[in-house]
This record gives sequence, C-alpha cells and structure tokens, in this order.
Amino acid sequence: MKENLVQICNDRKNAQIDTSQIFQAISANTMFTLDTRINKADKVAADRAYKGNVQFNALSTTSTGGLAVGSLNGDIRLYKQVGSNASTLLPGLQDPITSIEVSRDS
Repeated sequence: MKENLVQICNDRKNAQIDTSQIFQAISANTMFTLDTRINKADKVAADRAYKGNVQFNALSTTSTGGLAVGSLNGDIRLYKQVGSNASTLLPGLQDPITSIEVSRDS
C-alpha cells in the first residue's frame, strides 16, 4: 500500500465493543479492508482501486458491514463490501463531504 490513508474506521458499526481486528479505510482513490492478523507489512485483506480521480474523503460503516463513502466533489457511494461496485451513487452538488455518519437502524 503506497497511498496515504484519508480515514480509517471499524469494519461495522459499533465493532469496537467486541474484539474485531478488521478495519475499513480509504485513500483518495482506493478503499481497503485491513486485517491486523495478516502476516504482511501492509495488512490489506481486500481493496478496490479506482482509475479515475474519485477523491474519497469520508467513510462510515453500517451494522451489517456496508460502507458509505463520501468524496471531495460531493458524491456519496454506498457499497455492500469492499471490492464490489457501488450499489448506489448519490451525486453531489460540488460541495465536499467532510464526514458521514450511519444510524444504527440502517
């Protein structure tokens, strides 16, 4: 992994309560699943890189492990898991997404 991480969070909502050692992370153009149990220096279990300049900037997870990823151009993408295509793209209005929070009932 040669990119700088923009944000890192638990693999699912409220996972800090148990002993989960898996995290989700984003860089400007890539989503990652990081697993601290992997015996590699970068700990990347799965990733999804975009060739275009998507400018990921904010990340949140649901209680089932889905992801909501916001970008500097205002887009929000919803994923079932890292590595899959976005199931939903909410186009932005050119204002950056600085943070995302997902409610527990999502």
